[in-house]
Amino acid sequence: MFLLRRQVLLPSRRHLRHPVAAATAAGRPTCSRARTRTRTFASSASESTADATSIQTAATKQLFDKVLIANRGEIGCRVIRTCRRLGIRTVAVYSNADGPSSLHASMADEAYQVGVGPSPAESYLRGEEILDLALRSGAQAIHPGYGFLSENSTFAAGVSDSDLTFIGPPPSAILGT
Repeated sequence: MFLLRRQVLLPSRRHLRHPVAAATAAGRPTCSRARTRTRTFASSASESTADATSIQTAATKQLFDKVLIANRGEIGCRVIRTCRRLGIRTVAVYSNADGPSSLHASMADEAYQVGVGPSPAESYLRGEEILDLALRSGAQAIHPGYGFLSENSTFAAGVSDSDLTFIGPPPSAILGT
């Protein structure tokens, strides 16, 4: 028999008199007034093994083998770290101003220069070139990150038309229709 330790957020009595006590009692405690207690639960070895097997099986199912990240800086780095945890290879794009030694480009499995100018309009906003790089690199999806191409419905439609997956909202949602 294994002993599992889980942290359970329990509200204090003072918190129950607070106006949001109903939300807290429903399992949505507010961080500032909740306290943490540790409880120990007993579990059999067979249950733990079955749970671990099902979690491992679910984690090995991937939607993509390779994703192109069409963003830079901290946003690009976060997407790359998440893909790495999921076992997905990454492709980064970088501008002439950022260079191949920029953090997001060096973290990715592959990196390609996009555009020739230092401004975003001359590099990260070149949807056709980014789409071409995704196809040539063998990426199955494009993650636009935040800003730049994430709000461009034409780019999202172009990605879908190229039989790639746009990791973001559909073009109709971007247009607001």
